[in-house]
Amino acid sequence: MIAGKLKNYGKYACLGGARFRKAFEFLRKCSGKHTGKRGGPGLKDGIYEIRGRDVYAIASSYKTASRGEKKFESHRKYADIQFLVSGREVIEWSPAAELKLFSPYNPQKDAAFYKKPAQTSLLNMSPGIFAVFFPGDGHMPGCAAGRPSSVKKIVVKIKI
Repeated sequence: MIAGKLKNYGKYACLGGARFRKAFEFLRKCSGKHTGKRGGPGLKDGIYEIRGRDVYAIASSYKTASRGEKKFESHRKYADIQFLVSGREVIEWSPAAELKLFSPYNPQKDAAFYKKPAQTSLLNMSPGIFAVFFPGDGHMPGCAAGRPSSVKKIVVKIKI
């Protein structure tokens, strides 16, 4: 797992070559840093192909929930770059190998779900912050930072 400010994305774009570079460029454009416009909030909820199914984005608006209502997940085929456009949320992280399986891996959804462990690391997300979750990184997004609130998020899926 890697977290940082989108304005520093150049430090991380080299991680996965062209796919990660394309993903960060998309997020940069959506954040308004590239165009001078606030493209992210105007981005409609939906799926956006960046480089076919190798790199694509999912824009969504939702209300965060209490941590007790959420489940940990991990992926095998894709890494996630999660980027909050507006609002605040908490994402919990733990190595998937240390989690107890709740629902087995579904290859069509590229996801397995896990029970919440006793100890996790918390990542406070706010606009301008991104988090990269690689296969094997258990993560539980969408958790309320205090009380439930509305957020706008872009998740870029990068085939590994």
